[in-house]
Amino acid sequence: MNGILNTSWFHGTQHHIDIEAWAFPPGTHHKPELVAHSAVFLTTDRILAMGAGGKLYTANINPSAKVLDLRIPGKESEEFRRVAILGKLGKDHSFAKADYWSAAWRQGKMMRFASSKPHHIKDQERIMQAKGKYDAGDRSEETIRLMIKGQNLTRAWIEEIVNAGRKLGYDALIGTEPDTYRPGGAVICEVLFALNANALTAPVHVL
Repeated sequence: MNGILNTSWFHGTQHHIDIEAWAFPPGTHHKPELVAHSAVFLTTDRILAMGAGGKLYTANINPSAKVLDLRIPGKESEEFRRVAILGKLGKDHSFAKADYWSAAWRQGKMMRFASSKPHHIKDQERIMQAKGKYDAGDRSEETIRLMIKGQNLTRAWIEEIVNAGRKLGYDALIGTEPDTYRPGGAVICEVLFALNANALTAPVHVL
């Protein structure tokens, strides 16, 4: 636990944060068409954090915080999984099965929604096709609509994770996500879900 408490976590943003305390939910600085996040997300990877905006803040985990590292298998992680799969998306997530859960969190697979259920496959294929078109410069109304749908699917799933953590009384969760835009190939980055004000020490403005 001491190693986790001594770890510096970075939060990148386009907006000013009050250095007295973190806000929960983290303000109204989101596009109205997107599902709003109710947690604050940080990472140990400074490059990933800077990709979220030009302002950079750092903090540590509060010593009194109740923290669950979802990468580590065990009774607590399994209890969390059982709550997470009660959600609308969690029950259909391909990697939310007991055999895959902890490994998928270590491999950066869990923060994105993936399902082999027939009613999800068609949507996922259309969203991936739209992403390819968007990356190639297509800004048509239909491509933008599908890109937003994909973002909201991810955001809604993340909110189910956040809600499961709060239901079980956690202040923070640790997982991973891939930075797929990194030169040289994707990098798996540690991510901290700060669920409430007890999760973190006060923010320090770095850049």
